[in-house]
Amino acid sequence: MAVNAISSRTIRGYATEHADAAGELFRWNKAASHAVWRDLRQQFPDADQFNSLLMFNIRHNYYV
Repeated sequence: MAVNAISSRTIRGYATEHADAAGELFRWNKAASHAVWRDLRQQFPDADQFNSLLMFNIRHNYYV
């Protein structure tokens, strides 16, 4: 399975701008860094499968 992940630097920058998402972003980054990808969905049950991609819903993609 191919993985395309955002860099940790980008995640830190986004977390600075969106403090309400910071905890979940850092949790995802830590889990993804050490992931067995087929098991990761148990930790993130809101993830969506699209073909061979697993898309994570950080903060459930809600915008205020």
